[in-house]
Amino acid sequence: METKYRNFTVKSAYRVAVRMAKPFGGEHSLAGQDRKLWTKLWALNTPPKHDEMTVHILWECPLARNVWAPVRGKLHKCSANASNFYLLIRHLVDRLDRKELETWVMLSLALCNARSRYHFESLQSHPTTILQGATSLLDDYQ
Repeated sequence: METKYRNFTVKSAYRVAVRMAKPFGGEHSLAGQDRKLWTKLWALNTPPKHDEMTVHILWECPLARNVWAPVRGKLHKCSANASNFYLLIRHLVDRLDRKELETWVMLSLALCNARSRYHFESLQSHPTTILQGATSLLDDYQ
């Protein structure tokens, strides 16, 4: 029941586990009475394109900025205002050496993982923890 085609996936199993972990009973909501208002608000809210979301998550959001802030070198000083993911990558490839690009990739992976933990498990990671985890992974890789 968790997927459109009723297939079993890891994601569907995770959704079932999360749903089962929540206490039974729901909170009272007046959202049904405000359906017209919500419909109008949702119609005005055009979701961003995937590339724009990726740039935001990896580079522009406050959490990402706090993770990137203590990083030293060209990466710290690099200010890319890219409208999509491709332009962000082009900007970084043109300005960074291989080691700094590897740092960027590991920190980006750590940011994505932190965002997933927050979204699926409601666990907020501290920027220092994200940076330390990425640095440890990068050291192991190198």
